[in-house]
Amino acid sequence: GAELSGGIYRLGGYYNDGETNPSAFLSIGDSNERLDWGTSFNYQERFNRKAATEIERALDGEGGVEPAFAAVVEDPDERESTDIAWTGDVRLQMGEGREWFAGAFYMDTDRAETEIGREFVAEDDDGDFEAEAGQANQFDAFRETNYGAVTGFEMPFGDGHSWAIELGYDETEFESVETNWEDDLDFDFDAAGISDADSLLAFLDQSDAEIVGLFAAVPHNAEQLRDPAFLASRENTDADDSELSLKSSVEYRLAGSKLKLGVEGLDRQRDFSFRAFENEDGVLEE
Repeated sequence: GAELSGGIYRLGGYYNDGETNPSAFLSIGDSNERLDWGTSFNYQERFNRKAATEIERALDGEGGVEPAFAAVVEDPDERESTDIAWTGDVRLQMGEGREWFAGAFYMDTDRAETEIGREFVAEDDDGDFEAEAGQANQFDAFRETNYGAVTGFEMPFGDGHSWAIELGYDETEFESVETNWEDDLDFDFDAAGISDADSLLAFLDQSDAEIVGLFAAVPHNAEQLRDPAFLASRENTDADDSELSLKSSVEYRLAGSKLKLGVEGLDRQRDFSFRAFENEDGVLEE
């Protein structure tokens, strides 16, 4: 219900952990007795970096204690995205109560996620003690685009009655690629005091902070890990959704009330594709 004549703009940015991310917004429009129009544009970059840890402890066994643990350290875990949005609309008074309107929008999100982690596992199974360490590098790239348009016409007839028709279309396109690299990690469990069930029990008596501190200090080879030799899996997802609508209605003004009759038709379509690939003996197979 607001009328805007003029414009608003905003420029900004923030610095976060070595990354500078700008943002911008612009909105302009005008309104008079015959024509109302407005348009807005927004641009924003976002960045977030964090470290995540997870520790699982278990005591199990039949007649004896069988300790086990798994520790995961993800450092860094990054999210970086760019968002662009535009919208515009216009409404024209054509005289004698007739009105034409149209609007459109566009939104695009381009996001990348990187997770670099190390996993440490040790367990005792009926006296058989095993310990292993591995590292993983996961990169996810997402792209989602939404756009659409609508137009319509309204006109009065008779004594306070009106007729309206509206045509609209919108579409969503989504694609993502998830890539995983994995390799063993050289970690000396004996030097850390983990060599059998008894030493593992003593190790698990430490606080979470002490355990995390030990594993977080273990270096990883993130860039080397992206060598094709360590490529473990890849998943590709593509989706395309669209909707076309046509609606028309007649509104009758009655004594003390209104009666609205209408019809609406929708045509929705969805195309979806998911492909998964895994490394089998050095060959990436679908």
